[in-house]
Amino acid sequence: MDTLLDDIEFFDSKSKSCNRTSPFGPMAPNMAKSQKNVQEYSSLSSAMKNSLLKIEQTKEILKMSQEEYQKSFDNLKEQNKDLLDVLSEMRKCEIKEIDFEKAQKMLIKGLDAMGRVKEQWEKMVRFFQMISNLIDSCLNKRLTEFVKSAEDLPQIPNYSHQDFVIDMIYKQAFNASNIAHLVHMISETYTDVSSKYLMDNVGSLSRLISMDPSNPQFQMERIKLADGCDNARKAIEDLVIKQKKEFENNIHARVAKINSELKAVLPEVPEAERKAIEHNVHKGMREITEDEADQFM
Repeated sequence: MDTLLDDIEFFDSKSKSCNRTSPFGPMAPNMAKSQKNVQEYSSLSSAMKNSLLKIEQTKEILKMSQEEYQKSFDNLKEQNKDLLDVLSEMRKCEIKEIDFEKAQKMLIKGLDAMGRVKEQWEKMVRFFQMISNLIDSCLNKRLTEFVKSAEDLPQIPNYSHQDFVIDMIYKQAFNASNIAHLVHMISETYTDVSSKYLMDNVGSLSRLISMDPSNPQFQMERIKLADGCDNARKAIEDLVIKQKKEFENNIHARVAKINSELKAVLPEVPEAERKAIEHNVHKGMREITEDEADQFM
């Protein structure tokens, strides 16, 4: 029996990790009432273990999110360092010099740097495609599924057809609210960075390309653009660090709230059972191996 419970906890944790679903997902009001009536007949021990399992899963998800954020942040710093080295070397070149070998090496480095920047912009394109797909799936396909589900609803004890329709509308509204918040959060950052730090410098770049290098104004524009890029890079880096700190503070606050509020109302769990649940959650939510992945193909 213990082995079966371990497998259930492992599978449940694995599914939540792969699907990126929250253990404490929102439950529609009528469904919550229906489940409450069923849980009154279930054992207290089972309900307690299930609650503890959700707590550990939530903490593990938050921990994994923080680790992924840190990896992305470290990768961003490394890429910025490489690009900064290339820019520093390019600025040392005098425009009046004619050194084809030096120019060739500089072009190779510049193309490599531009390639990495192009990859970042391609990710932005994929982001907008993702947002478009989310809106389409939630506001079009989901509504079609909703109508079909409402028509095919079987009779469920203590759960009427009207309750089901109300719960489905509630879930649609909740999902729409989540997606709207996601779109607002990311698009606000994108437009803020673009308008404050990118567009002016991009506009001055086209003007600089069209100028004659022998023109005295050329060097002034070149220095102005370089300073503008440095200021933009520093401001964007500061913004990333600020948002990273806010993200970490939110995670720490969330974990502290889980420990203080949820665990306070739960009965004391034996240490061995708690350790077993933590082990199953950690094992289930970390990356699966290739052999494990083949089992689901």
